[in-house]
Amino acid sequence: MSLQGSIGTLYLVIVVLIVVLFLLVWRASKRKSESAEAAARFSRIGKIWILVLAVISGALTLITFPLIHYPAVASPLAENRQIVKVEAFQFGWDVQPAQIKAGVQVEFVVTSRDVNHGLGVIDPDGTLLFQVQAMPKYTNKAVYTFEKPGTYKIICLEYCGLAHHVMTVTFEVVP
Repeated sequence: MSLQGSIGTLYLVIVVLIVVLFLLVWRASKRKSESAEAAARFSRIGKIWILVLAVISGALTLITFPLIHYPAVASPLAENRQIVKVEAFQFGWDVQPAQIKAGVQVEFVVTSRDVNHGLGVIDPDGTLLFQVQAMPKYTNKAVYTFEKPGTYKIICLEYCGLAHHVMTVTFEVVP
């Protein structure tokens, strides 16, 4: 199991412990004949458990930050980059050109004719590589270098109407 999988399992255990603690507190609140001393003791134990779980959750959150892949925010643009113009419309994409060279930096220039869309680029294995907003009267840019040839897909990641689910197009990355 990967480190991320182990941490995910640990998070699940913590959530179960929180639910159990909540149920114990709820059950204790239903008892009317409980003495003040027992209620105070239970309250201290509950506070300790909540503190322990909060510390563990915070530590696990901090541990997972280095595992998250953040692409470079500002990579210098190559002089020999390929520019791909992408225009979104309900319910499709106009991609020019539809063929991209592998290993060459690609600058996607993205806009929309009508409403907001979310352009997501998916590799042949089904992994989301990057995303960028497509908005009317505004141009967004995304820079990416495709390392391996294949058929890639652009999908809409922002609900844009009834036929949103069919808003896909493919393009080729060639050697």
